[in-house]
Amino acid sequence: MKRKTIFASIFFAAAAFMGITANAQNIEKPTIEGKTSFAVVVDQTTLEKCRAEIDGYKAVVESEGLPTFIVSGNWCCPDCIKAVLKDLYEKNNLEGAFLIGDIPIAMVTRANHLATAFKMDEREYPMGRASIPTDRFYDDFDLKFKPIKDSTDGLKHFYQMDPESAQYIECDIYTGRLKPLAGNGDKYAQISKYLNKAIAAHKEHNHFDQFVSYTGYGSYSECLKAWRAEQQILHEQFPGVFTKYNTAKFIRFSMDPYTKDYLLREMRRPELDFMVIHAHGLPHKQALCEIPNFLSRDFDHTPYIGYEVREGLRSSRKGANERTKAIIEKWGLDSTWYAGLNTPEVLAKDSTEKAQTEILIDDINDVKPNPRFIIMDCCFNGDYRYDDFIAGKYIMADGKTVAAFANSVNVIQDGSTFDLMGLLGQGIRLGNWAKYNNILESHIIGDPTFHYTAPHGHGHAHGEGAHNHSHEINDMMANNDVDFWLAHMNAKNPEVQNVALIKLVENNYKGAPAILLERVKNSDYAIVRYNALKLLEKLNGPEYREALKVASNDGFEFTRRIAVNRMGFCGDVEFIPYLINAFVEDYNALRIKFNIEEALKCFDKNLVVAEIEKYFAGRDRFLTERFKKELLKVVEGNSAARSLEDMKNPEVSVEDKIYRAKALRNRPFHQNIDEMLVLVQDANAAPEFRQYLVESLGWFRRSYKSNEILSVMEKMLAEKQFVTPEMEQELKRACAKLKSEK
Repeated sequence: MKRKTIFASIFFAAAAFMGITANAQNIEKPTIEGKTSFAVVVDQTTLEKCRAEIDGYKAVVESEGLPTFIVSGNWCCPDCIKAVLKDLYEKNNLEGAFLIGDIPIAMVTRANHLATAFKMDEREYPMGRASIPTDRFYDDFDLKFKPIKDSTDGLKHFYQMDPESAQYIECDIYTGRLKPLAGNGDKYAQISKYLNKAIAAHKEHNHFDQFVSYTGYGSYSECLKAWRAEQQILHEQFPGVFTKYNTAKFIRFSMDPYTKDYLLREMRRPELDFMVIHAHGLPHKQALCEIPNFLSRDFDHTPYIGYEVREGLRSSRKGANERTKAIIEKWGLDSTWYAGLNTPEVLAKDSTEKAQTEILIDDINDVKPNPRFIIMDCCFNGDYRYDDFIAGKYIMADGKTVAAFANSVNVIQDGSTFDLMGLLGQGIRLGNWAKYNNILESHIIGDPTFHYTAPHGHGHAHGEGAHNHSHEINDMMANNDVDFWLAHMNAKNPEVQNVALIKLVENNYKGAPAILLERVKNSDYAIVRYNALKLLEKLNGPEYREALKVASNDGFEFTRRIAVNRMGFCGDVEFIPYLINAFVEDYNALRIKFNIEEALKCFDKNLVVAEIEKYFAGRDRFLTERFKKELLKVVEGNSAARSLEDMKNPEVSVEDKIYRAKALRNRPFHQNIDEMLVLVQDANAAPEFRQYLVESLGWFRRSYKSNEILSVMEKMLAEKQFVTPEMEQELKRACAKLKSEK
């Protein structure tokens, strides 16, 4: 279903829109015309306090050919802003918006299936913790939300996702957010200072040719093959750019006992264009490393071991204290390792030790970071519900950083941060790039119109010509003509090929599945093969199943990793031999191996054992017995039978049954579907358990049995097989997810 309305050029027919509306919203017109438009959305007080800087920002954006509205008001709720943005989109081909100042925050529940990892249940946890702050509320007009009565908390407004909503993200516009921080002084001075920095960045004419990637401990199961994959594709995305020494740096936590100082030194480089940080995170920190590199003979590890023991004894985390005591006993550590555990001196010493492993929010102002744009592949770094958060600190600090792409909640490790990254080097606006990379929790913190200077011809252009060339890629992104994109299917730049594939899917081109499958099989570019696989997943047709088999043997580690992961979510038994073969062939790719082990648990145990025996029968190769033994151990640990047994057993508590039902969202036991469909219709089963089971079965859209699940859900609705209004709503949600077009 194509949801966008296309305009060849802007027609500023907004007479009724201009001036003060019934909701006291003031809309100031652009001073130029163009193919698309942009809006600065700001609260009235911020506009008054920062008028000169906002006007200056508008002027510099319009100097690049993008007509800019200024929309101001005393905003009472997110819906008011969304209505204005949608009207501008429909009448003036709005491409994006910059949300500045005290802008309402949409806190969303019942949309966890659109997030990559967040699954906190608002029925069990406080609403503030169990909701996702998301600006998809503003930039994807087909996502529908119902306000939760009497739940407003300051700028935070709470919503449930409507069962009638679209069940996938396909942004109509892009957004960026600029929120002042409690710890940085006067909020209006912060905004003014930032906007002046953004204006300077637009005038800089800076090419994308200095790159740093950091990978922290725990990322990708600390697999070197996964780390290597990011380097593999850089030259596809930026051909000929990173040929000089040290223009692209890939730093890993294991390269030094403590990598913090090294990374901060890189951040201070005035010429650094871009940085990506793969690490664990919280709103106030980025965790870079944990245990120092024990392979180093020149590093004294005993102080750190003592620190770990003391931290374990202090910990309130479940089981941490007991595990630490067991380590003390096992290794015979005497009290000198943890003497003075809670004295001020030891606490201060340990705090200093810990600070070497993390970038803390209080570090940033002193660092004065310079990467113009930073991707934070970390949990919670972009959690703007807080008065202070680290992504906001990066852009508000002195230095040249104008934008971050960060997550408002936790995020999955097996997500890609490289999609369409090559377009950044072609001068695409950050918002146009993010529009095709957004997940529910991802956000541009800072200026979404920032872009690097595009190369021109065979060299680098400067001044006006360079900016004109930047217009080309942004104008292309606004084009939704299928014939235009069919003509660009074999563009020289593989990222343009990727955009062409995306546009065909967005516009529901009937020939798209066949084209995508062909690209998975035959493209010379790893980034194109992966993008085609990703798009086939959205369409979820027979071509997707075939593509997964091909992709499990792809030359790009990340594509193989995603392929084996998705085989588990699909559950087709024909995938079992592919998973077994991948386990053997990719044994040293730790993250792939982990995903294979998880996927195999989603198949019937006996079928997997039979395929293992078949695969290894008559094989005479090194380590065969070891591989077979490990695979059989994985199968033996399959908890599907126990899960079903607990759900069926009347002696098992409702709480434990609900736990089993909720676990299905991460580990879909396709082998149990038939019996779970009986359970979900059992009028004698606990209503709350049935409701949770309905919810989890709604996550089985990719399952080969999804149509059977949908049929039962629709039957239950038609026959009113529900005992509460909440269960009826859950059935509607499940049906909507299972029937989703993408």
